[in-house]
Amino acid sequence: MRPSPAHQPGPSATTPFQHRRARENSAFLAALAETGNARLAARRLRVHRSTYTKRRAKDRAFAAAWQQALAAFHRAPAESLPAPAFSRAPLRTSGGEPYIVRLKSGRLQLRRALPGQMTQAAQAHFLAHVGGTANLRLAAAQAGFAHTSFHRRRRRCPAFARAVEDNLDVACERLRSAIHQSFDLLAGPQIGESEEEWLDRVEDCPLPPMTVEEAMTLLRHHRR
Repeated sequence: MRPSPAHQPGPSATTPFQHRRARENSAFLAALAETGNARLAARRLRVHRSTYTKRRAKDRAFAAAWQQALAAFHRAPAESLPAPAFSRAPLRTSGGEPYIVRLKSGRLQLRRALPGQMTQAAQAHFLAHVGGTANLRLAAAQAGFAHTSFHRRRRRCPAFARAVEDNLDVACERLRSAIHQSFDLLAGPQIGESEEEWLDRVEDCPLPPMTVEEAMTLLRHHRR
């Protein structure tokens, strides 16, 4: 028995699969607009980046939305980013605080911290400054530790190492965007642009106009 026409889906009806894909694409585009980095956006969703690059190759609308998300990221001034909310928790242990470690056998063990050790608040402080400066040494100094202390932490804790790389990726994307803006300003006012309008753009740019050599020097001082 054939189903009645009322039960047959119309040509524009969407399937549950299409609804799910639309939600996935929307979540990815939101993460992309926030980070400016496709790999990091996909990692946040715990999906491999190739999943979305394949969709972009087959879907023109998704490809256009991808470019719009990147453009939105690069248009956002650094001042528009929310300031990191630092807790008032101490950055160093006073001694005797309990913490849990996992032994090589896989078992958990409760220990007492020695005085002057790095706290979770110090790690959060460091990550926030990495995301704002893309400079590991400066971020370590702001957290009150030598940069070698955080290098050791990265080697011992894969989750912390991933968090450092994620924050570096976002900060470096914003730094590159600011450098591109400064290149445009170096040429002076554009055709049809008054000097006053050009000066307004100079004031809005996070970085002053710079040459290629100056930009390369700036980049070398980051990701250290």
